[in-house]
Amino acid sequence: MDTFLILLGVLAIFFLAFLLFRTAALSRENISIPEADLAGINAGLVAGRLGKLIQCRTISTLGSDPVERGAYPAVQALSGLHRALQEMYPLTHRNLKVETLGGYSLLYTWAGSDPELKPILILAHQDVTPVEEGTEAAWDEDPYAGKISTGYIWGRGTLDFKCGLAGSLEAVEWLLQQGFKPQRSVCLAFGHDEELGGFHGARQLASALQKRGITFENVLDEGGLVLDRLLPGVHRPAALVGITEKGYLSLELSVDTAGGHSSLASGETSIGILCRALGRIEAEPLPAHPVYMRRLLRKMAPELPFGIRFLAANDWLFGRALEQRFSRSARMNAIIRTSSAVTMVAAGVKDNVLPRHARALVNLRLFPGERIPDIIAHIERAIQYNRVQVRPVQLSGERYDLHSLTLPGRKPGRLRADGQERPLRMAVQPGEVTRTAGWESPPPTSPDSPSFRQLDVTIRQVYPEAEVVPFLTPAATDSRHYASLSENLLRFSPYRLEVADLERLHGTNERISVENYAQVIQFYIQWIRNNDGRSDAG
Repeated sequence: MDTFLILLGVLAIFFLAFLLFRTAALSRENISIPEADLAGINAGLVAGRLGKLIQCRTISTLGSDPVERGAYPAVQALSGLHRALQEMYPLTHRNLKVETLGGYSLLYTWAGSDPELKPILILAHQDVTPVEEGTEAAWDEDPYAGKISTGYIWGRGTLDFKCGLAGSLEAVEWLLQQGFKPQRSVCLAFGHDEELGGFHGARQLASALQKRGITFENVLDEGGLVLDRLLPGVHRPAALVGITEKGYLSLELSVDTAGGHSSLASGETSIGILCRALGRIEAEPLPAHPVYMRRLLRKMAPELPFGIRFLAANDWLFGRALEQRFSRSARMNAIIRTSSAVTMVAAGVKDNVLPRHARALVNLRLFPGERIPDIIAHIERAIQYNRVQVRPVQLSGERYDLHSLTLPGRKPGRLRADGQERPLRMAVQPGEVTRTAGWESPPPTSPDSPSFRQLDVTIRQVYPEAEVVPFLTPAATDSRHYASLSENLLRFSPYRLEVADLERLHGTNERISVENYAQVIQFYIQWIRNNDGRSDAG
């Protein structure tokens, strides 16, 4: 017995030593980055121009449909934005081909000297989200004044994503001033309804390019960014590059009962049944897939506190513990699984009347590789109520009306078409949208591709202290509409924030520092140079 215990102790010591060795072996990659002579940018001048674009209230609001109705609330603002772009960037508008597609979306083409080289495509969007009604007073500066104060440019769109639109145009204008002539063609595409899904903007732009037979070396859109203090105890910033993004699905849950007088309630009401179903959805999350988080931890390993570094180095053993740790954080949980959120609920007309109908919307963001039919099946299993009907919500850009979404009497998971019941058809191409059920995640870009490596170099040249990490973009971007035009869809917003500042995106006090905006422009200049194969040009 003593011999067995001694042997067991020796094995435990060797096993611990093995785990510690793996922990110590994690080190930062030493990648040689070509030196770059970054462009000198007049930060005050370009900040003022971005501020003027913020004043154009290109607000996307649910229910607007510019193509079919011509009644888009921001039509005048979009026209004003287009005029401002022409005034601010005269060389760009004289030297590039400029087209307006889909009513209000813009396509710029800077023809290169070598037609054998595939062009690159830079995306941004003109529209911004509205400021939530009643929160205007919480802003330190007027959200649409574009004011420069305390070293920041303030207003809706400074981060999402007029900084990318203006920054890429500033880059082209600067390069033209320097006499730069690209070998590889450069295209800029600016949709006007990204915040509504891009169905009338980016989708129309992509369709036009596809009909012309144009494919791209790479497509660069908004997405991840350079984040400080992403993980506790880590001081090195992480540059998160989205190599794919989550899919999208909204489901309507509905319950129909007999209703009646509240004094005669039987104990099971439509609202009660629905609430129990929603509670079960929240209590049974979909499975975790921590591949992107593990990659992040390994990349940031040298900076991690010992405890997390120990777990990361031995994730084959402590994977479950890491999953549980990530699941407790809303931001991290969104990166490891398909997330679900109850976003709208409606029922009842009077306090003493039992509602016959109770309805709710559940919005899901699909993890790459997960299919819409499987997600619906999971939700139906989690609910465990035959009386709760589950249906995909039509995606039309309209405001959801919970009282008119569907008619009662349909079976869960089925659609009525021409009076007939039939199974839902959800087999859609990755990244493609259906009018009934959202879309699945587009194919990922390889982090070993030349385009990703080029982006890695460009980021490090502008933000040399950052660690570049292939990542998953949790929100939808316009880039998915271009999935058939390039194998290299890259999602990166070239600015730097603290984690706490992420709440400014779509939130209160959106702003970007004047200094950081100058770096955004330097990034786009360097991206165009590097893709042209002449990083020292200009």
